Amino acid sequence: MNIRNVLLLAIALVSLLACKKQGPQGFKSLVDIQTEAPGAKCATGGLAVKSGIDRNNNNTLDADEVENTNFVCNGSTGPVGPAGPAGPASPADKFIMIRLFEGVYGIGGAGNITYGPFYKFNKKNYPGVDSIVFAARPYINHYGTGGAVIVDLVNKTSNSVIDNSQMTGTKNGISYNDLPPFQYSKNIYNSIPDGDIDLGVKVTVQEQSQQGYVFDGWLFLYRK
Repeated sequence: MNIRNVLLLAIALVSLLACKKQGPQGFKSLVDIQTEAPGAKCATGGLAVKSGIDRNNNNTLDADEVENTNFVCNGSTGPVGPAGPAGPASPADKFIMIRLFEGVYGIGGAGNITYGPFYKFNKKNYPGVDSIVFAARPYINHYGTGGAVIVDLVNKTSNSVIDNSQMTGTKNGISYNDLPPFQYSKNIYNSIPDGDIDLGVKVTVQEQSQQGYVFDGWLFLYRK
């Protein structure tokens, strides 16, 4: 073996030994995410994101290893949404009141005016109820003599009048404090179809020169 080959073999052995030698193990970087309570950093709370090097190799980001802290804050509270529909009444309730409207009106010569829908109603949401009554306070403003305002509860889903719900107001109202007493329909339970329906009200004023008003529309439900 000549000197050239010996040198090449020596270099190869040194290179092989050098490749097998391992360097020291490096440190890992860790991230710790914690809940941030409402305060100076986040007005509505959020998250605190902490990062650093795990110098003691215990796989935990210790307090003295934290190098950076960033905050991800919750957004501000949005506006209050509209109220949802009323849920089913408690089975213990014997008498249930559902407000339909505060006030509507009609004008003589304008024909029938239908308002709503005011409320999505399903009588099957009230188990045990066997009687439903429509209640309201209709009155007429007289600019002459006679006249009346006629009020009907309406199924807006099918655009039909609910049978036995009609009432008539002939009292001349002067102010809200001088309204007539409530009028009550017959039991309309069997006149209301099963399933969800939208409830409205139809107002008809008989005389051309009159104005009719209907205040305080309610449904009264009675359970056995």
